[in-house]
Amino acid sequence: MTLWRFRPFGTRCCEAIKARVSPSTLVVSSSFGPFQLRNRSLQIRLASHHVTFGQWIFLRILWQQEGLTQRELAEEAGLTEPTTHTALQRLEALGFLEKRTLAGNRRKQHVFLTKRGKELRIELEPLAIEVNEVALDGLTPDEVETI
Repeated sequence: MTLWRFRPFGTRCCEAIKARVSPSTLVVSSSFGPFQLRNRSLQIRLASHHVTFGQWIFLRILWQQEGLTQRELAEEAGLTEPTTHTALQRLEALGFLEKRTLAGNRRKQHVFLTKRGKELRIELEPLAIEVNEVALDGLTPDEVETI
């Protein structure tokens, strides 16, 4: 099962999400689309672990492939290097990752997860799965395939 697909859901899916989100935890404007609604739902869940949605993106990449440089992480995430730098600094301060130089190239620093960063996967992935399940609940298999 894909944990998180970066594609917007259709209108029916958006309505399914809205029906399951408590009004007290999420304020939705009329221009708030289904993609933003799903992201916001995950943001709320991640906040209890002191992780932002932007940091979540980098954690997911690093869970798949450690040892990337900041530039490689930025390219993989589709974000700018300054944005990547800020997110990585915060994750390092939280103790989730560390930067190291590899033999042969002292200029480039490569990013590796700490033990805590690796353990965080067990706590955070179920949150994304839950958001996806809520978003897909009530949809037919054909509608899910279309998404």
